[in-house]
Order: sequence, then structure tokens, then C-alpha cells
Amino acid sequence: MEDPDTDLFPYLIEGVPLGINENIAPSKCFPLHPPSTEFDPPLLSVHHTNWSSAEDDPETVRDLIQKEVDFGWVEQFPGNLEDAQQFFGNGLAIGRLGLALSDSRPPRLVLDSTVCGVNPQCKIPEKAQLPTARDVLRSYPLRQSNKELSGVSFDVKSAHKQVAVHPKDRGYLCFQFQGKIFYYKNCRFGAVVSAHFWSRLGGAYQRLFHRLCFLPHAAFLYVDDLLWIQETTVIGLSAAVIAILCLLTGLPISWKKCELGSSIVWIGWSFHIRSGFVSLPESKHQKLLDLLQKLQSSSHYSRKTLEKKLGLALWVTQL
Repeated sequence: MEDPDTDLFPYLIEGVPLGINENIAPSKCFPLHPPSTEFDPPLLSVHHTNWSSAEDDPETVRDLIQKEVDFGWVEQFPGNLEDAQQFFGNGLAIGRLGLALSDSRPPRLVLDSTVCGVNPQCKIPEKAQLPTARDVLRSYPLRQSNKELSGVSFDVKSAHKQVAVHPKDRGYLCFQFQGKIFYYKNCRFGAVVSAHFWSRLGGAYQRLFHRLCFLPHAAFLYVDDLLWIQETTVIGLSAAVIAILCLLTGLPISWKKCELGSSIVWIGWSFHIRSGFVSLPESKHQKLLDLLQKLQSSSHYSRKTLEKKLGLALWVTQL
């Protein structure tokens, strides 16, 4: 289909590079990073301890690591640190493992690759741009159509980890836990190169969806969350085509998160697609009220509480 990102699939077949001591070919789909004359990243380092979030809950971390191993994303290295340094001839870096906790999703592992110098050394050629709720509102009216509209949303499961890393660069994605060394074979949350290559792969899928479902529509991809808006009479067919294509190509979809109808919750907002307006979901509204009440109830509060309140307030007022 004459896609501009001609380097993507050779990268995916061989395993993607991290951009350390080599240049990553740009996709020609996103804005280029401005050239920088100063590039003096820190040296790669090895960390023997993890963040407190992981150290305080070793049982959960152990279970999550085993799940990553079972999926084939993580592998335990059969040796000590000296053996790993010899095995990974291109370089070795051991980051700090953390446990990300959220009210709305189960715990997940996060490997900090900045503290060990990997992220600063990765040269990413482009910067992807993410859509906002304002962009969705700007799509109205849809090609000047007055017909009734509906929407469908798809959420890709473990999107970053669908991209394998080239074997020569896997030594940069190591971590230690309870005296054992592990390394990622796939891109994972916390690495700048993970976001770059998933943006390219997700963009390729979206461009393919545009070709197949060519009737008037609007499509938005926020990391791994796709929102598709189309006339109600045809959106069911388009949703089926997208779903079948994902199944045929092995792209894992979190089906329980999918929505189809005149009102869709996407990137935290409630989009009333038939009427063309957006509102704040009740859960977000209540969360903001709870934080405000907590701030008003005392003259002293933690920095974490203040950061939560300010972050949510800035997000709510973005429109």
C-alpha cells in the first residue's frame, strides 16, 4: 500500500535496535527531533537494588516476573554478573525494578532504564504526537455529514511487548531480583524506544484500517487505545473488519475493554458521539472532589497528595 515507513517491518523481523551506538531509521511519519549539538549521556551502570515499591512486595513482583517469563517476554540469565558481562558483549546495564499501582488496573512491573543510563543513550529520531479530547471534538461535523454517528474503541493488550528487541541489545534491558539476573527480550514499559516503535507499529495498523474502512470516518490512536467514529449504519461492519484483522495478524485485543455505541469512555473522558460533546465521567468527578476535600480538611498534606490534585486538575481543565 506504498506505506512511507519502509524500515519498520525489517526491524520487526530482526528485532528492533535501541539506538545505542547506532542510528534508528526514521519512519517518515512523525516530526523529526531537532538536531542536537550536545549529546553527553551518563555511562551505563549496574544496580543491585530495586525501588521500594518492588522491594516491599516481593511476592507480587515474583508472580509478575513469572508471568512475563511464561509469555516469553523475559528470560532468566543462567549465571552471575561476570558471566552476563561476557555474554552481552555489546554492553550490560541493570536498571531498577518498580511496581506500578493504580486504582483502576492491576499491578504491573516497570523497569527504570533511566537510572542505569540506557534511556539517555537511546537516540530516537522522531517524536510521536498523541491526540487529545479537543482533537476529537474538532472532527465534527464528519465530512459535513448530518447522519447519526457512533463510535467503537479497541484497547491493545501489552502493546509495547508485542515488539521484540534485537538480541544484541538485550543486555541493556536487565534487572536483578532476589539474587537472580533477568533480561527483557521484548520492548517493555519504561523504555523510550518502546514508545517509539509501538507508535510506528500502531500507526501502520491505523493507516491500514483507514484503507480498509474507507467510508467517511475519524480515527484516533492514543498509545494503545483506538477510537473510531463513523456513521451508525456502517460502524458495525467497520468494527468487525478491524477486529478480524487484529485476530488474523495476532494483535492481542483486550475485548472486555472494547465499546461500541453512541457514548464511549476513551482516554478518561466520556464522549457522547451522537450529540458531539464530551463530559467528565462520574468516577473522575468524584476523585477530584475527594482530593479537594482532603486538601481543605487540613493545613498540612503530603507532596504526593498535592501532585495528584494538581495533575488531575490540569488534566480536567485541558479543554
